[in-house]
Amino acid sequence: MMRILLACVVVIGCGSSRSTQPKQADAAADTAIDTPIPAETSCVDGTDNNGDGLIDCADPTCADRVACAGAIFPDWTGDLALYEGPPATAPACAMPWTPANYGIQSGFHAGPAMCSPCTCDPPMNGSCAPQGGVATLPTVSWDNVGVVCATQVMTVGCANGGTCLPIAPAPFENACVALDGVQGCADPYPVHHELYYNDSDSRGCTGCSCGPPVNGTCSPNGGQPIGIAAPGMSVTFCCAN
Repeated sequence: MMRILLACVVVIGCGSSRSTQPKQADAAADTAIDTPIPAETSCVDGTDNNGDGLIDCADPTCADRVACAGAIFPDWTGDLALYEGPPATAPACAMPWTPANYGIQSGFHAGPAMCSPCTCDPPMNGSCAPQGGVATLPTVSWDNVGVVCATQVMTVGCANGGTCLPIAPAPFENACVALDGVQGCADPYPVHHELYYNDSDSRGCTGCSCGPPVNGTCSPNGGQPIGIAAPGMSVTFCCAN
């Protein structure tokens, strides 16, 4: 009888020990799954701060703070953020972005010169003196301003030689490159913007003249609008988004 009881104790004890091991392993796995990866404390320092083995642009917890920019076109200026829009809603550059001071605009408007009518004074010594033909120039206006920000902060985590840059907040467009003149855009910077540094204005009026006196009066001529106002030197921006 005693041998049978000892055998039962041994069997029961061994069975109890084996049954707890899978439960402990499951609990450890559940804990690992439920533990979230902490966000990076800095996404621009080239360091794996949260210990997930991923650095800056390669770390998904940095996706709202940094992004990869492609290789810059030869001769272009890169690592820029651009706002093109109404002056009333123009944002300022904020760290780590600083103003690039392009002084550019788009959406040009300027009407032709308005000329006062030409008239002729009464004849004197066989001719008439002309009057009028004075130009009034409508105001030049622009719909949009361009705010350009640059950054010297670049880090790692991009494949294929890309550059990891901080993301400028909306309404800026990120990852832009620039070159003076009218240029085309292509991948990895397909979005095209053309803005202008200044305007040129040759508007005016033709001079007034008077024909010979006929029956005590002279016929006026001239006083017609000439010239145009147009955007001046341009600069092209190509942006990734």
